[in-house]
Amino acid sequence: MAYNKDDLELEEMDVVTLNEDGVDKEYAICSVFEVEGEAYAALSPIVEDDIVDDEEVMFFRYEEDGDEVILGEIESEEELQAIVEEYEELCKAEDL
Repeated sequence: MAYNKDDLELEEMDVVTLNEDGVDKEYAICSVFEVEGEAYAALSPIVEDDIVDDEEVMFFRYEEDGDEVILGEIESEEELQAIVEEYEELCKAEDL
């Protein structure tokens, strides 16, 4: 289960809205991948209908419930490190 933003146009991507400090911001789910049996999502911010590539990617646990996307927090630094390493490997493999 992996896809990335270069395979899809913004119109085809799932977009989620996160509330940061009282401000709603949209993010594209650029990649969904697994680490040790858990699904994770890499999110990139959307500004003026464009995915912002130079911003830092955000990672969340990822679940689907029907048409609803459920994002969960990363629980430890070790978990985050494993996610980042897998994401970097996926990016290298896809030449991103």
